[in-house]
Amino acid sequence: MVIPSLSDLPRHASALAPAVCGLLLLCSIAGRGRAAAPAPIVLNAGSAAIVDLKNLSPSTGASLEHIGGGEDIGGWSDLTALVYWTASVPQAGIYQVTLNYAVEAGNAGSTIAVHLGDRTLTATLAATRGWQDYTILPLGDIRIDRPGDITVSVNATARPHDYVMNLRSITLTRSPRKRETASLQPSPLTPLTIAGKRVLWLGDSITQDGTYVTDVLYSLDRRYPGQAFDFVSIGLASETSSGLSEKRHPFPRPDIHERLQRALDRVKPAVVVACYGMNDGIYHPQSPERMKAFQKGITSLIATVRATGARMILLTPPPFDPKAAGNLGKPNAADFSFMDPYPDYDSVLSDYARWETSLRAPGVDVIDLHTPLADSLAKERQADPTYRTTADGIHPGPAGHLRMAHLLLNAMGVPVDPTPTRAALDSELATMTADPLYALVRQQRQARSDGWLTYVGYIRDKTVAPGSIPIEPVETAAQTLQAQIDTQRQPIRVACIGDSITFGAGISDRNTQSYPAVLGHWLGEKYQVQNFGVSGTTLLKKGDYPYWRQPAFDNALRSAPNIVVIMLGTNDTKSQNWKFKDEFTADYTDMVRQFAALPSKPTIYLCRPVPVAKTGNFGINEPGIVQEIPMIDAIAAAEKVSEIDLHAALNGRDDLLPDNVHPNAEGARLMAAAVYRALTGHDPAE
Repeated sequence: MVIPSLSDLPRHASALAPAVCGLLLLCSIAGRGRAAAPAPIVLNAGSAAIVDLKNLSPSTGASLEHIGGGEDIGGWSDLTALVYWTASVPQAGIYQVTLNYAVEAGNAGSTIAVHLGDRTLTATLAATRGWQDYTILPLGDIRIDRPGDITVSVNATARPHDYVMNLRSITLTRSPRKRETASLQPSPLTPLTIAGKRVLWLGDSITQDGTYVTDVLYSLDRRYPGQAFDFVSIGLASETSSGLSEKRHPFPRPDIHERLQRALDRVKPAVVVACYGMNDGIYHPQSPERMKAFQKGITSLIATVRATGARMILLTPPPFDPKAAGNLGKPNAADFSFMDPYPDYDSVLSDYARWETSLRAPGVDVIDLHTPLADSLAKERQADPTYRTTADGIHPGPAGHLRMAHLLLNAMGVPVDPTPTRAALDSELATMTADPLYALVRQQRQARSDGWLTYVGYIRDKTVAPGSIPIEPVETAAQTLQAQIDTQRQPIRVACIGDSITFGAGISDRNTQSYPAVLGHWLGEKYQVQNFGVSGTTLLKKGDYPYWRQPAFDNALRSAPNIVVIMLGTNDTKSQNWKFKDEFTADYTDMVRQFAALPSKPTIYLCRPVPVAKTGNFGINEPGIVQEIPMIDAIAAAEKVSEIDLHAALNGRDDLLPDNVHPNAEGARLMAAAVYRALTGHDPAE
C-alpha cells in the first residue's frame, strides 16, 4: 500500500504543501581525491510542518510568519504545537545541532525538546534583545548512525509566559567530534513515531489473532484522520523468540529468528513491534537455562531489527491466567506443556517482563503490558471472582485485546485510559464494533496479515516457502479497502471562530478547559474541533485588531470546516471600534458568506456574545453587546443560518466572569454545553 511519509503530511496552517528540508548541495574540494564534509542541513521555518499533538491536524497554536523580510514560526502559544521536518542526512556521523531563535525578555524561559530520530535534546530559552533579534543556540552534538531520512521535530514542554519563541531554523552540521556531547534523552513515543511509516508487528498466536493490532489501528485511524498508518502484522501461532519447544508439542515450535531477516528485507519497516514470552517458557517453571534462552532470543531480535535502522518497540507478554486455564498440570509434575501448564506459569512471564522493562538501548522502547494487565485482572476479581479476559488462560478475548490496545495507545501519548473499568471497556467494545470503520479496518488488517505472512514464509507444522504467493494483489485489494476506510474516518470538522473568549484567555489550562476544548471532548472522536480564537480581535474590518487580518482566519477557511461557530463582537464594543458600528452588519455578513462559499458547505452558527459583567473592562461594555444582539439576529435571519444564545447561557452569572469579560473554566463549560446542544439537539453526558 502506498503510504505517505512525514514529508507528505500537512504543512503549517497557511498551506498544505509537503514539508521539504533545506538540504544544501554537497560540494567537492578542488584538487583532492576525497569528498568534503557535507554542507550543513538547514531546516528553515518555511519548510516546516506544524501539527497539533492532540489530533495531528494543522495546529493553530503556532504559525508561519513573514516579518522583517524573513520567515519564522511565531505566535507559539500552545504546548500541543509540534513543528517538524524530514531531513535527508547524506552521511552517518556526529552532528552539531543549533537553533536559530528570538524571544523578548518578557516571554523568556520556555523549555523546548528537539527530537532527532530516536534521540531528544532539551534547552531552556534565554531572552534575546527582542522578537526580531535572532541568536544561535548550540543544543549539542548527536550521533546519526546511518544516512537517509530522519524526522526532526521541536515542541515546547513548558511555557511560563504567553509565547514560546520565534523559530527561524534548526541546523545540523557535521562535527569533527568522535562522540556525542549532548545530554540525550530517548525520544518519546507519539503517534508521529508511526504515522506515515510502515510498522511490522511480530509475535505468537496472540498477535496472529491480531485483534489488539486492529484495535490500535482503528483508534489511530479514528482519532487522526489526517494521517496514514501502515501496519503489517505477521504474528505466527506457537512461535517463540527463545527457540525452545515442549517435548509433547505436536511439532517443534517455530522460532522468529528463522524468518526475521526475510521479514525485515521484504516488509522494509521503519518500526517493529514485537510481543513474545507467552510460549518462550514452554509452560514450565522458571529455570536459568530457559531464562537465558529468552534473554538471548530477545537480545538477538533487537540487534537484528536495529541493524536495519528500524525503531524497536518491545511489548512484555500478557499474563497467564491459571483460573481460566482449566487444564493445569500438577505443581510437582515432571513435565509440562501448553496442554497442561505449570500452575504458577505467570511468575515466569513476570520474570520476563521485569527483565524486558530493565532494558535500555538507543532506538528501543519497552511497553509493559504484563504488570498492568495482571493488576487489572486482580482488581476485577475482587469484585467478581469469576471475571476473566481469556477462555483458556493464554489467549485474550476481545476485552483482553482492547486492554492491550489501551496500554499501547497510552504509551504513545494517545489520551486513553490505560486501565479502564470493566463497564467502560464493555461500552467501548460495543461502540467500536458497531462502527462501520472498525469492520473495514479489521478486514484490511486481516487480509494483509494473511498475505504478508505467506509472502515472507515460515516453518511451523508445515513449511511455507517465501514468495508462495505474490504480494501485489494483496496490496491492491488493501488499497481498494483503504479508499473506503478513508471515507469512513473523515471527522466532522468544527471551526470555532472568535476572540480571547474563544481562545480561552484567563483559563489556567485552555488546552483542556476552553469552550472549544470541552466541546471537542464531549463530541468525541467523530468530530474534530479546532480553536481559531485570537485575543483582542474585532469583527469590524476597521477595528483596532481585525480578525480578518489574522492568520487564524485564513487557517479557518483552509480547514474545510463542516460546521462554523462564530462568536465575535466583544472587542467591537470598545469606543475606538464601535464608532464604525454602521459597518458591523456588512462586515459580519461578508464573513458569513465567505464561510458559506467554501466547497465544504459548512453549517454556520452565529453566537450572541457572552454578557459583560458590571462596568466591564478593557473598554468592553455590556451596552455595546446589547446593541449588537439584534444586529446578529437580523444577519442570521437574512443569511438563513442558525444562532446560539451564549449571552443567555451566562446571563446573571457574574461570578463566572472574574475580570467582567472572560469566562472562567466553569463559564467556558456552560458555553460548550450551549454549543453542544445546538449541534446535537441534546445535553452533553458530562
